[in-house]
Amino acid sequence: MGLYPQVDQASFLELRDWWKNSPQWVKPEDYEVFLDNIAYRLSKESSEGKNFLKRYVYSVHLPYRRSALCFFADPDHITIETRQILLDAFHEDNLLLKNDVVWTCINLTYFPLERQEIEILVHYPDARLSALAEVYLCYAFPEERVIRLQKCLSSENPRKREYACDVIGDEYIEELKIELQRLINDPHQDVRDAARINAGFFE
Repeated sequence: MGLYPQVDQASFLELRDWWKNSPQWVKPEDYEVFLDNIAYRLSKESSEGKNFLKRYVYSVHLPYRRSALCFFADPDHITIETRQILLDAFHEDNLLLKNDVVWTCINLTYFPLERQEIEILVHYPDARLSALAEVYLCYAFPEERVIRLQKCLSSENPRKREYACDVIGDEYIEELKIELQRLINDPHQDVRDAARINAGFFE
């Protein structure tokens, strides 16, 4: 992930120790980002790193659990256990965990969640979670992707507009190029940036 050069160069033992006791050079306000960086690196340490993370997917310490959930799974080897871990976290009464599970499923291109459950999230007041749920549905049901993205591009939720730009660029959906380019002048800065960057893929 690249935020901390020390993490990029660390050994497995250092990563494990820093996970348990963050170094003094990590600012308290950056603790959760630091854990994500550690988890990402551990996930690249073959099975040893992923097995370490798996110990924390039910942790009572929420930052541990969140970071572990995002990086414990092997995209090339989705198991029944993987599915159960994700479902258990999703069904917790915690929007942060729901967000993490939806994000993880998208990154794994694995879609075990019931459509009805995701459709409920689409209408949540939390702008990011609502937008992420739309992205999940775009990938889980590709036959509906273009229509869903068109609606997102004109949504009042700026996160839906932003994330739709990213999907259009990532998947090179040329038929939505014109609608995407229009958002280069969106009133929301993040949307303008996403539209500009992703419009560049079509030049």
